Amino acid sequence: MNNLYLVTDLALGGELFDRICRKGSYYESDAADLIRATLSAVAYLHDHGIVHRDLKPENLLFRTPEDNADLLIADFGLSRIMDEEQFHVLTTTCGTPGYMAPEIFKKTGHGKPVDIWAMGVITYFLLCGYTPFDRDSDFEEMQAILNADYSFQPFDYWRGVSEHAKDFIRRCLTVDPNKRMTAHEALSHPFVAPYNMNPDGDKGQNLLPTVKKNFNARRTLHAAIDTVRAINKLREGQAQHARLMDGSRSAEPTKGAPLAKDNGLFTSKGDSGYSSNRDGDIEMGGTASTAGIPLSLRPGAAVNKVVETSKGLWSASQPQR
Repeated sequence: MNNLYLVTDLALGGELFDRICRKGSYYESDAADLIRATLSAVAYLHDHGIVHRDLKPENLLFRTPEDNADLLIADFGLSRIMDEEQFHVLTTTCGTPGYMAPEIFKKTGHGKPVDIWAMGVITYFLLCGYTPFDRDSDFEEMQAILNADYSFQPFDYWRGVSEHAKDFIRRCLTVDPNKRMTAHEALSHPFVAPYNMNPDGDKGQNLLPTVKKNFNARRTLHAAIDTVRAINKLREGQAQHARLMDGSRSAEPTKGAPLAKDNGLFTSKGDSGYSSNRDGDIEMGGTASTAGIPLSLRPGAAVNKVVETSKGLWSASQPQR
């Protein structure tokens, strides 16, 4: 058996966006520094044949609380090692929906370019405080991702963002993965390359008020949406439970009526179907021949000794964010 052990750093500096919100000011140059640091780590992973597949601000942590602490990529639970010599592609639908690339939803096979798409979403988020494909439902969000349906609007939110930054986002959020930038190409982009401030040293507009305002507004909205969904699930579950417990729907069996058959098995006269033996299952007497009956349906079979309940009050299928 081959085992892969991951030894990672202990990150004590908190999440990326929490650090941003604690700052007194936040400029495009600060966002560029963060993206450059993250891209350097992504390029290192890709050079070693590893695709992360779940890049998002929550998975970007600082090593220590100091202002100059290193930024680390966390949560490699969905990462995979690519075998490029065998043209290896991944097909599992996984990741965080708002940061997933179109090819993941299409299930046409994906690889390293999905990390670059996620970097485009992260950059957009760091510059305005909300994600480019944020919609009212998961389905609408998926359709927006498949069509790269986003914009740099409202204008007031993007007034202080440069064209270099917008172009970087566009080249990351390219639907065709073959036309998307690689990690090393992204590191060479004017937005990420060592940032050039204005000749007079002006850093531009302070983005912090807009970023915090938009982030807090959407967090409140999504919390309200999640609450409504939870209430609806509870009500639906209670209604389903009430229907199951409604005695008026039940009827006493007709006296002398034959016992109902179930998948070819039936209980013989004199077999109650219950056992007083608490030490384990016993063979049921009087059953028909089990030849041709799947093992999972045979009484007393070892495979039936554990029964898992997977449905209940919360089994209603609802989209979750």
